[in-house]
Amino acid sequence: MVGRGIGAVPALLACVLDERPTKVTLLNGLLSFHELTQAPIYRWPASSLLRGVLEKFDLEDCRRALGAKLTVIEPWDAQMRPLHAVGAPSRLKGMGVSSR
Repeated sequence: MVGRGIGAVPALLACVLDERPTKVTLLNGLLSFHELTQAPIYRWPASSLLRGVLEKFDLEDCRRALGAKLTVIEPWDAQMRPLHAVGAPSRLKGMGVSSR
């Protein structure tokens, strides 16, 4: 399964719910819903968000659940800009997720 940009969020969620994908690659995806709550204005569309999601889980939990079968490539921030310059690789490594 491959998800890119806005499609990375539903791809991630689908792969957590369906165990058939053996390899999951997310390109230019959002790292956390919580990150959006910290930005006064964000560019991610409301269609990428789930109402009340942070009461139950965040995208970090989904990435942990997928473990070694997940690869994250150049995640984006709340403004849909690449995060590689602000420590995304170390954040992902701390979650046990492979990144490029």
